[in-house]
Amino acid sequence: MSPSTVSIVIFVAVIVLFLLDKLPSGTVALMGLTAMLAFKCCTTAEALSGFASDTFILLLGMLIIGEALFSSGAAEFIGFYAIKFSEDNERLFILIACVIAALMSAFLTNTAVIAMLMSVCLSASVGSKNMKYRNLVVPVAIAAILGGHCTLVGSTTQLTANGLLNDATGLSFGMWDLLKVCGPITIVTITYMVTVGYRRGIKVWGDRSDDFSGAKSIDSDKAVLSQKAKIALGIFALVIVLFITNVFPTGVVAMIGAILCIVTGCISQKEAFKKIDWNTIIWLCSCLGIGKALNASGGASVIAGKLLAVFNGEGSKMVFFAAMVLVTMIMSEFMSNMACLLIIMPATLQLAVANGINPYSMAYGMCLGAALTYATPLANGHIGMTMSAGYRFSDYLKYGIIPSIIAYVMIVLLTPVFYPL
Repeated sequence: MSPSTVSIVIFVAVIVLFLLDKLPSGTVALMGLTAMLAFKCCTTAEALSGFASDTFILLLGMLIIGEALFSSGAAEFIGFYAIKFSEDNERLFILIACVIAALMSAFLTNTAVIAMLMSVCLSASVGSKNMKYRNLVVPVAIAAILGGHCTLVGSTTQLTANGLLNDATGLSFGMWDLLKVCGPITIVTITYMVTVGYRRGIKVWGDRSDDFSGAKSIDSDKAVLSQKAKIALGIFALVIVLFITNVFPTGVVAMIGAILCIVTGCISQKEAFKKIDWNTIIWLCSCLGIGKALNASGGASVIAGKLLAVFNGEGSKMVFFAAMVLVTMIMSEFMSNMACLLIIMPATLQLAVANGINPYSMAYGMCLGAALTYATPLANGHIGMTMSAGYRFSDYLKYGIIPSIIAYVMIVLLTPVFYPL
């Protein structure tokens, strides 16, 4: 078999093993990555690229910072005031955190926003008997993804789509163009997540307890910071400032914060490494490598070519538009958003022009379709980071499928309203 065929077989096998949930997710991902290397679907450098990525460094650094906040008592302190502000109401906390995530992500790196707010969610869940970490994290991550695609600069996905559109047609997205459709999607999705979606989430992950469920909350009369906690909070504040100012890459900022936490004694190196969720790190980085191998072997191009052959642009403009947005969303559930667009968008734009369809509208819909995917943790690094909260692979499908459907329907219905086909 050709490398492209082998890579597709391995990829499908990995997805099936993830869904069966019989082996640890990190083990499954390593098996898939090893198979890709063994059958020469990619080079060693390509396979291990996830372990050298900014996403890996960011996740590792933020896990250490989060543990330092927790062990020093700073997390409970933050949680006390987060709970007080939300009146110890889990739904209200989710609403506030989602709005903050969406607003911040419109202008800041999504991964940085999610990493920061995961620490706040951890703090709130530690300090309250009414909040569970797992109920908070995925909604906040989805809100950050949505907010990050309301502006041209909020994420690299739309910059990739904009570049492909400009190369093919000379057209470009405006700074606020995506807000016209993604803004309403954000409002509807957040509303869903604090109403019907809230109950749905509890049903999906049930009564699975958080690993720190036995931690004690801060007494309202004793909300006093220790010296270590003050230092940890100062480091966390510095990390936030560096994220906002974009002085260094996000991964470097996270590692600066992690190193400062260790050298200042907020947490020991031994304790920091012991508490790191290595399963999540290995899973995420291995999956990034699998995606790279699928692309390098030509497997992703084969999949895209088959789909394009089915939806060849003939017939109704609306049918073709809806079909290609759906294809983009499905592909993006299992590979990098940018890789998906790079593979499928150029040929789709050519078909659109040949069949009299507005290429701007097509690029617009496919851009949002590639970005607003949450039904698997493979959909993007942002949603994949939340695996550290203890979710199972199947949890994302059960919870994320409805927000994904909401996004799809609204993209298909609203895009032609603002940008006729």
